[in-house]
Amino acid sequence: MVLRHRQLTRLVPQLEQLRDLGVLHTEIAWAPGADWIAQGRQLIATFPELCLGAASICSEAALEAVLEAGFS
Repeated sequence: MVLRHRQLTRLVPQLEQLRDLGVLHTEIAWAPGADWIAQGRQLIATFPELCLGAASICSEAALEAVLEAGFS
């Protein structure tokens, strides 16, 4: 499953619902933006029990941002 939103912190309610349903792995779509890395880190810290990966990686900059944020 891939979730998309420019403001990653707005994905919290959906991630809570998915977690409560037993979904352990979810992909977060990469999007260009200055706050994406910080918000990604925040999601990872908020949901340590989930395996959050990244999707829509289409450039070297995207790959670098995903790695810097700490997505698996």
